[in-house]
Parts: sequence; structure tokens; C-alpha cells
Amino acid sequence: MAGFFMISGSVLTNLAMDDMQALLQGQGISARLEDDELRLDGAARLYIRRGFEHEFILVGDARELADLRADSERLSRMLAEQGIAHAWELYDRDNEQIEDYEFSPENLHNRLILG
Repeated sequence: MAGFFMISGSVLTNLAMDDMQALLQGQGISARLEDDELRLDGAARLYIRRGFEHEFILVGDARELADLRADSERLSRMLAEQGIAHAWELYDRDNEQIEDYEFSPENLHNRLILG
């Protein structure tokens, strides 16, 4: 059976969608605006959607955990360098949490919890 892994989380910022797209592209992450969401180019399929007020929702999936892990770590590093709070989890096919990423500029730390 083919692998299947998912990501779900949030990015806390007051940026507009086009500003988020410009920030991502300025940091080397290609992002295309499709139907009011950003599609991030990479091995995994990652999407950033507008959430509530100052929040974006991050969702996506990949067949290989390594692909999802690499793309989410790249995004996390970029957001942390910009001082943007974010948190998300990686899940397997059975919806079991595998990893948890969290960054808060107030605490000035980036945390990865392996399940």
C-alpha cells in the first residue's frame, strides 16, 4: 500500500494573501495563488488558506513522509527567520500524529517533537 501523510496547522500573521505570497517567493519558496489559497511548490502538496483575522491555515499531504517533513521544515525555518509564529502537526494514514512543529517569536525557540 502506498504511503500517505498529512499536515495541518496555522501561521499567525496579519499579512495579506498577496504579501504572504511575495514573502514566500522572496525566500525561495514558489507559491501560486489558486482559488484564494497559495499552492507551495515542492515534493509535498502544501496549501496556505486564509483563516480567521490574523491566521492562515496550512494543509497538505504527500506520499512520502520524507517529502512532507522536508517541505514543512523548509517552510518552518523560513517563517521562523521572519519571526512569524506557526504550529502544525504531521499525521499518518491512520490520523496518528507523527511530529509537531511549533515556533513562537515571544519564546524565541523552534521546537520539533517526534512522536
